[in-house]
Amino acid sequence: MKILLDENISYSLSKELPWHECYSVAHMGWRGIGNGKLLALAQGEGFDVLISLDDDMRTEQDLVGMQISV
Repeated sequence: MKILLDENISYSLSKELPWHECYSVAHMGWRGIGNGKLLALAQGEGFDVLISLDDDMRTEQDLVGMQISV
């Protein structure tokens, strides 16, 4: 599983997910990008999951039809 860790998640979490490919938003060069565009970029790069502490993402973004889990 390919996982993207949002800016508000420490990359050290990746140590707890050893059987998955983990990348950070910073690693991808996507710091400061808004959630809508971030989700589109992540989906386009084949990420399966975005882990974030942003609890407003579900209400602010239309997740219907997205292939990425948040």
